[in-house]
Amino acid sequence: MTLHEQTISKIRQLPENLLKQVNDFVDFIVMDEDDDDTWSLWEQFCSVSGPSGLKFSDYCINDEEMDEYLALTISQEAE
Repeated sequence: MTLHEQTISKIRQLPENLLKQVNDFVDFIVMDEDDDDTWSLWEQFCSVSGPSGLKFSDYCINDEEMDEYLALTISQEAE
């Protein structure tokens, strides 16, 4: 299976509520760096709180911090 096929397969398995986030992320990674309007919208998106009360920018952290956040979240859900 190619990387493209693997990625599509994973996306197809996502619940509906995560698809918008994936779509927004794809838009972000393909956007033109010289497009000031798009970057302005992206910055606005990052400042908006989601249903969890966290802003998207809260997720824009380094890998170690993300691992700690996920471990804490999983342990809280298990309680």
